[in-house]
This record gives sequence, C-alpha cells and structure tokens, in this order.
Amino acid sequence: MTLDEKAENLSLRATNSLVRGYNYITGGTKADLAEKFLGFGGLLTNVAPYCFNMLLLQPITLLNLYESYKKSKIFKDADYEEQRANYEESIGPFVKNNSRVEDFKGRLKLSIKGTLPLSLLVAITGNIGIDDEKMKLGAFFISSGMLLDVVSAQIMLADPVEPRDNIIKRYWNRRKSS
Repeated sequence: MTLDEKAENLSLRATNSLVRGYNYITGGTKADLAEKFLGFGGLLTNVAPYCFNMLLLQPITLLNLYESYKKSKIFKDADYEEQRANYEESIGPFVKNNSRVEDFKGRLKLSIKGTLPLSLLVAITGNIGIDDEKMKLGAFFISSGMLLDVVSAQIMLADPVEPRDNIIKRYWNRRKSS
C-alpha cells in the first residue's frame, strides 16, 4: 500500500467518524454536513476579494456563489442516488454498483487532489513578501475557503448514514416512553 493510499484511507476513516458523530448528535446526513462546510467555505472565499481589489469583487463573488450552488445541488443529487442504491440493494441484489454514484465519487477524488495542494500553496505563499495585513487576511480567507471545500468533498466520500432524530429528541422520546 502506497503512502497516498494510506493517507486516503486515514482521511476516509476520520471523515466517516465525523459524519457518524454528526448524525448521532444532530440526526443529519452527510450531505447536510457537507453543505454546511461548503457554505462556510464559500462565505470565506467570497469575503476574500474585499481584501484585495474592489474591481475583482463582483465577478469572483458571483462565480463563487454559482460554484457553491452547483456543488450543493450535486451533493444533494449524489446523496439521493446513494440512498436509492442502498434501498434497492436492501430489497434484493438488483444494484451491485451504481455507476452514477461511483462516477461522482471519482470526480470528487480528482477535485480533492487538485484543490488541496492549491489551497496549501495559497496558505504558504500568501504571506511571503506581503506587508499589507488586508492582503494577508485575504490570502487566509481564500486558502481556508478552499480547504473547507475540500473537506466538504471528502465528507461526500464517506459512508452514507440514515437521517434520524437528534439526540435531544431521542432522549425526550425515551424518557416519555419509560
């Protein structure tokens, strides 16, 4: 097993734990959690142009908003396909491999491998030779937003979890039934 495969397995195990913990506490699915990370990452990336040049603000902000919207829709569609495939497999061995889900996961892996080094590069080089604090802050916002996009894509690679009541509702129902 190569170092790349070991790192991928470790990050997937950590992501699965994060998704299961989120599901246990809030009852939400992995798509819900990924959308939260995607939204916050998009917010940070959209704030960054204010730190650089106001002329760049409009096109970059609109492009980021559109990208976040498309990713969110893709995440919801992929979550639906995954849940449908799991349901069909539970009925019988009709669906061994859902090609749309596997294609989506392959594209996500490519996205992660492309965006992660770029976000780290921006984080490292964003502070070299820059004296302006606003510019440093802008580089931080861009790299953080890109990193949160990578985390949201990694979350969508995790194992699916079923939506359920949050921990407070489960406790309340248990107390009510006893």
